[in-house]
Amino acid sequence: MTSDTLKLDTAAPQGAPAGADRRGVRHDTCIALGLALAIIGVYAQTAHFEFLDYDDDSYIVQDTTVRGGLTRAGVIAAFTQPHVATWHPLTTLSHMLDCSLFGLWAGGHHLVNVGLHTLNTLLLFAVLTAMTGARWRSAFVAAIFGLHPLHVESVAWVAERKDVLSTCFLFLTLASYRYYTQLPHWRRYALVVAMYALAALSKPMVVTLPVVLVLLDVWPLQRLSRHRAPGGQPQSAHRPHSLRSLLWEKLPLFAVAGLLSWVTMRVQGAAGAMIPLDVLPMRTRLANLPMSYLRYIGKALWPTDLAIAYPYELHWPPWQVAGASVLLLVVTAAILRLGPRRGYARTGWLWYGITLLPVIGIVQVGPQSIADRYTYVPLIGLCMLVTWGVCDLAARWRHGPGAVGFAALVIVAACLLVTWRQVGFWRNSYTVFEHALAVTTDNAVAHAYLGKALLADGHPQEAWTHFNETLRLEPFPAKAPPPRR
Repeated sequence: MTSDTLKLDTAAPQGAPAGADRRGVRHDTCIALGLALAIIGVYAQTAHFEFLDYDDDSYIVQDTTVRGGLTRAGVIAAFTQPHVATWHPLTTLSHMLDCSLFGLWAGGHHLVNVGLHTLNTLLLFAVLTAMTGARWRSAFVAAIFGLHPLHVESVAWVAERKDVLSTCFLFLTLASYRYYTQLPHWRRYALVVAMYALAALSKPMVVTLPVVLVLLDVWPLQRLSRHRAPGGQPQSAHRPHSLRSLLWEKLPLFAVAGLLSWVTMRVQGAAGAMIPLDVLPMRTRLANLPMSYLRYIGKALWPTDLAIAYPYELHWPPWQVAGASVLLLVVTAAILRLGPRRGYARTGWLWYGITLLPVIGIVQVGPQSIADRYTYVPLIGLCMLVTWGVCDLAARWRHGPGAVGFAALVIVAACLLVTWRQVGFWRNSYTVFEHALAVTTDNAVAHAYLGKALLADGHPQEAWTHFNETLRLEPFPAKAPPPRR
């Protein structure tokens, strides 16, 4: 690793030797190629995987409009009708395009997800490098994003196309925003709004992106003068000097986010997808909130026992909820008190907390307490915080650069191996739900869909054993498939 392991490098100064620029391009190209090959090597096995009987059937296999491919009628339906209790027309169109290209060959649909995830990883590397000037730190964050086991669900599950597609447009929004801040102009800003609108039309979870842009204004773009690190140079030709001006600048994006939130609530409410308060009281949701934040961090640091569905814990011990709440508040307060030199900590921590808010369970859709797919974007914030923080600490140690570089290689290699194994569990409905039952307890959803897979394979007795467990355990029966003789 080069010197930017330990300090935030800036872009090459004007008049720098042309050779340095060429070396930088070669480094970036080699890093991008390595990232792409690693991701494709891990996920190529999905070309032989099947559709799942969990959402893949509703999104694609049983939807005659989607199966019909990309047609004029299909395009109209995508924009005027909800798709599986959600309005995400670009995602629906992408499924239609897949059906036009591959029919119902599941491998083709899977490979499109892999391609989008690979592109997302390269975009993240490019955007972070451009914003921070720290090539190797950005490369590590991108490698963790591309190879972390928590992201297997978003990539290996065809129904989670909305994750990889919306994130592609999210990263394009960040790239457009970086382009706009270098020389603010309404045409450049229009590109930012357009990319954000495309992200919003792919998945509602991107609703928090305008706030993320404000965080990036503070660090690393340093567009807010009172938060600029000593010696730091703003990466823009025009830098607003107040938080109010930065918020006003995002007004069109907040308008898009508000409209998206309204449409999503209307669609999911009309479809009965939201669990009402008389079924899941607000006190239970609030108790699950701090526990979920800490559980995600735990799975990010030690990604074991990952499952397609986690049972909802209805009775967390009060002392655990109180302890988790206090810990989160203390960590947040401590990070907010850090100085401008550690702006990465504030941006990373708040990125994690804010981007998880839409799916943290205050508005509960589905029976899951947490879901691996929800970490696809939030995990970036945690990774930035840890990466820059460790490099800052290592700067105080004479052998820091070598130790950090070696540790980074070990971590990436470990992620690659664990992810390759985790991907294998997603081969079909039987393997993914059998694994979920092996790593969780009292999992009604896993019992229901494993029973459905066994019934389809001609094993009615085994299937009914799982259906009976579903009826015994299921707190939210609307999500379980109705067993029929």
